[in-house]
Amino acid sequence: EEKDGVMVGQTVYKMDGGTLANYMKHSYKYDDQKRMTESETMKWNSGKNAWENDLRVCYAYQGKTLTTTYYKWNNKQKAYVLVPEMTVTMDNPNL
Repeated sequence: EEKDGVMVGQTVYKMDGGTLANYMKHSYKYDDQKRMTESETMKWNSGKNAWENDLRVCYAYQGKTLTTTYYKWNNKQKAYVLVPEMTVTMDNPNL
């Protein structure tokens, strides 16, 4: 799915027997410079016949530095929880 020239959503299917079945769904958000600021992944729960939150990744830009922060869905808390060991800060070679 595209909007204003950028991809804002994507659904991934897998083969299940002879048919395609829901597998993962991705959604993306961008800033005014068309840089990705957030991606969210949902997984298909065939038992509940519903999409369930899985992972959110946030991207923060400051000068030539890009910080990628990961959050994993916690069912008990019903919220995304920071996974600090997966947070990465690096220089962006494209700037």
